[in-house]
Amino acid sequence: MRRPSWPRSGSRVRNTPSAPIVLEELSRRVADNAPGALHRRMDVAYAQAERGGYAPSPLGDRAWRVAQAETIAWCIVDFESQAALLEAVLGGPGAVRPTSIERAIVAETMERLFLRAGSPESQLAECERERPLHEQWWRCNVDLTPRSGRSATLQLFAPPAPADRSNPVADNADGVPDLQAVPIMLSVEVAPVAVTLADILGWRPGTIVPLPRGSLGAVNICANPDVRLARGRAGAASDEAGCAVRALEIAAVQCGDAA
Repeated sequence: MRRPSWPRSGSRVRNTPSAPIVLEELSRRVADNAPGALHRRMDVAYAQAERGGYAPSPLGDRAWRVAQAETIAWCIVDFESQAALLEAVLGGPGAVRPTSIERAIVAETMERLFLRAGSPESQLAECERERPLHEQWWRCNVDLTPRSGRSATLQLFAPPAPADRSNPVADNADGVPDLQAVPIMLSVEVAPVAVTLADILGWRPGTIVPLPRGSLGAVNICANPDVRLARGRAGAASDEAGCAVRALEIAAVQCGDAA
């Protein structure tokens, strides 16, 4: 089946995602990579991003810059969390003063935690002295907890995007949540398909149901069956790794009571 294909999302107009979205995507990536990176089952927890600046740890820390979309975020790991990561990888505690090999193991573990699927290039760059000293940034802690042993906390920081700075909700000092970052589950409906009862009774795994001509060009995007947000057509695009993914091209946006 031939599908229309469009340029990669964002290739025409570059829109920097909001900081909460960047931090959530990074947190999800760490959660997905944690079992493989640490070679054991891990419980991963992270909260909603909030405003907060970096505070140095009394025992020192290590910092990495993280490339994510159009944003350069940061990950800070304090001394105790480094020891917890090393303990999870080695299956036991490391030296009181980390050796160069142990520091390299922690660095490699961080690489694995932030590895992006389909992209062999490193997403991290460790910084010896530079730190994200900005009070107006956004932060989110990701806690990695093994079945036995200590927990490690990754402190993620992201700079506010233009959308964050222009959004009065995001800048509200009373702690009102950023509504632009609230996830909404959408459904996609194609044009109605006429099928006989005999055909339905004959369906089996692997059965192909033909669609009417033009059905992919009359797609409705709905928040629920009664709320249609937009109309468009189905096709394909390329993700950041250059892989083909299914996509929707918005042809019209509903407004008023319909939205």
